[in-house]
Amino acid sequence: MEVNILGISGSPRHANTEILVKETLNAARELGGVQTKLISLADYDLRPCDGCELCMGHVRGATENQICYNHGDVDPIIKEMLAADGIIIGSPVYTWNVSARLKCLLEKCAALCPAPLTEISYRLRNKVLGVVATAGGIWEGQELVVQTVWRWGLSLGMIVVGAVSTEAFPAGSLVAGIGSGAYSPSVFSKDSVSREKNPVLGRPQIASCRNLGRNVATVARVVGAGLRSLDQAGQSIPPVVTYRRFPEKPAPGSYLEKLVQAGRIKV
Repeated sequence: MEVNILGISGSPRHANTEILVKETLNAARELGGVQTKLISLADYDLRPCDGCELCMGHVRGATENQICYNHGDVDPIIKEMLAADGIIIGSPVYTWNVSARLKCLLEKCAALCPAPLTEISYRLRNKVLGVVATAGGIWEGQELVVQTVWRWGLSLGMIVVGAVSTEAFPAGSLVAGIGSGAYSPSVFSKDSVSREKNPVLGRPQIASCRNLGRNVATVARVVGAGLRSLDQAGQSIPPVVTYRRFPEKPAPGSYLEKLVQAGRIKV
């Protein structure tokens, strides 16, 4: 069974975070039957969410073809997220949290949460999530970045996995792909002299990222096979009931109006 794993580097630079996200994808692909794709937010000019709520379904509503009505900058990224079976998100530590670019992306996934009423509400449900975090030091907020992305994913119904060891070499972390630039010149590095050949980290940290990639791909396979087995057995998982705050009259052209006209909802 083939699965698709999407890697997202949330750094504004093509640097350490992107390198480690690539390591996760390489390890996932080596399992066989795994297709991967990398998106670097360094290639996108992202703007923060305006809080206009046009994507939320009560005024207009996000669709697969149009998600953010004001900017549209994240639309191609979220489309790739919807198509993936597993997603690995990486971020450097900025002010003890995720980067501004990644925060823009996470905010604009609001149409995927249970609060709105849209065609894509909860479409990340049961997709597998892994996290990579990098910083200049050893204990410089990587865990805080990991927890931020975990909380975001759990609120959307995603399945969070860690980096439990799948190879013999000691790993730098069992919960995520944790990177520290402080290890770059260490004797544990692949190349302890050249920054060009080893712009990040030592082997234990690279190992944790590779473990993460394998785990995300493996769990994505298990989830996919399980859901198909349930379907073949005539069973289904409980449907998601979105949060419905209905106005007396649906806005013209909104997703809510479409549901009312189809007789699926009464207001």
